[in-house]
Amino acid sequence: MDIMDQAKEYDIICWQETHTDPTMYNQETCQGLEEKFIIIHRPLTEEEKEEKRIQNKATKQVNSEGIMTFISRRMQRYLRILNIQRRYIAIALAIDRKYNIIIINVYAPVDTNENKEFWKEIDQEISKYKVQCQGKSEIIIVGDFNAK
Repeated sequence: MDIMDQAKEYDIICWQETHTDPTMYNQETCQGLEEKFIIIHRPLTEEEKEEKRIQNKATKQVNSEGIMTFISRRMQRYLRILNIQRRYIAIALAIDRKYNIIIINVYAPVDTNENKEFWKEIDQEISKYKVQCQGKSEIIIVGDFNAK
């Protein structure tokens, strides 16, 4: 059984370093998963792609990036997308009127200063989500934290 077949057995999948652009997203990365999952993804804008090209030339490194969150179509009625950003995707699963599960899929920056700022932003977002998702909320943060 390959990884794509295994993935179909789950209800929620969070990927980081997907290296996706809109073409890969549709053709290679998610082949066979779109029937079972709602795929949440934010491709890089043209400006962001150009910024990465310039950065990669200057540092002679290949930077990876990209996050995707897959939610089983069976869970669609519970799904609420809270935010889709370059480095995180936040969703809520409203299990009932009084209970939410908030899942934040992150790909934190490697740079120490950027990483600190990123987590400040995530803390602010979590406070906002708790207000948006009335009732009790459990928060799950998954991903690549690039912790040192």
